[in-house]
Amino acid sequence: MNFGEELAIIEEKLHDLVYNHGNEIHPTHKKHLEEAQIVLDRIILTTKYPLIILDLNGVLMEKVYMDRKTPNYNKLIVGYLDEKGRPWSTVGNHIIRPSVHGPELLKRLFESDKRISIWSSGYTSNVVKWLKAIYPMYIDQFFFVWGQDKCTPIPVEEKDARPILSKPLTTVFDEYPQYNTSNTTIIDDSPQKMEGNDLDCVIFVTDDDTIDNFKFVTDQVF
Repeated sequence: MNFGEELAIIEEKLHDLVYNHGNEIHPTHKKHLEEAQIVLDRIILTTKYPLIILDLNGVLMEKVYMDRKTPNYNKLIVGYLDEKGRPWSTVGNHIIRPSVHGPELLKRLFESDKRISIWSSGYTSNVVKWLKAIYPMYIDQFFFVWGQDKCTPIPVEEKDARPILSKPLTTVFDEYPQYNTSNTTIIDDSPQKMEGNDLDCVIFVTDDDTIDNFKFVTDQVF
């Protein structure tokens, strides 16, 4: 029996208690049951909407480190400047901008019957700043916004190399048991961070200019 079937049974029993046997229940207990019914209704409503989890950098935004000592620095930042030569937006030591199709993708997702979330491997405080800088209109609409504190570090063999910050979907399922591999999709640009996830739940984007990422993603999501 899956989570949805268990919820349906609980809902049926709770509904029967509240509406068919309400007169036999102490008023205080009946009030608690009615409150429980409201919470359960919200949970069931949530399960009807698929969960879409989006990475930030490489999917919804792009960033470049502001260091003039970086090779080809002037060429690197050209696309991050407005018509007056000013940075599109800056957070910390980075110039950031929305990805080419990021705004349109988010718009379509929020207009759909889906729960939209963010999971980045950046610090959560930076993730919130990035979102406020480039997608302020959606900041309060995400189902959840996660950073690297929710990632699972995977050690690498190279000396002094940073661990890979993987994003196991089991972490999501443990926190939100109404979601599972049947109603969850994660969109990311790093195969390494998706290690161990059911590939049916994963959509990879690429920086290959010959591939239309927007069409590729929307064809699979909608």
